[in-house]
Amino acid sequence: MYKYNVINNDQYPTILAELKREGYLIYELDTFGIVDIKTIYGQLIELLPIGIPLSGNVHWDAFLDSAWEGLTEQPNKEITLIWHGSECILNKKLSDFLIVFETLCDLSTQLAKAFPGGYSLVIYLTGSEENYSLT
Repeated sequence: MYKYNVINNDQYPTILAELKREGYLIYELDTFGIVDIKTIYGQLIELLPIGIPLSGNVHWDAFLDSAWEGLTEQPNKEITLIWHGSECILNKKLSDFLIVFETLCDLSTQLAKAFPGGYSLVIYLTGSEENYSLT
């Protein structure tokens, strides 16, 4: 039920312009060169609206609850998270990438289930490698 797309960096300007034209609330996570899951966790806490204060210690269930609450307080129900540099952690620590990605997908799914026809979180992974191409 989650929504995600994988795009090449070259496709980013076109996708961004389209998302803006369609009125999406856009959050951009930049993790170029970062392979530390704790740093990515901290960036997500700083980036997304957080409903319940978090300590900064990595706790994905608490993050999920808090981000869900924070996003549902936003007036715009069409939300996009663009994750730049996701290939850095993907190539270095696949298990950590999967934790972050699955948590974001869980957030997308929970929003869609709780608000059918309402809140929508679409995740875009951007990258420079051949695996990153919207077809």
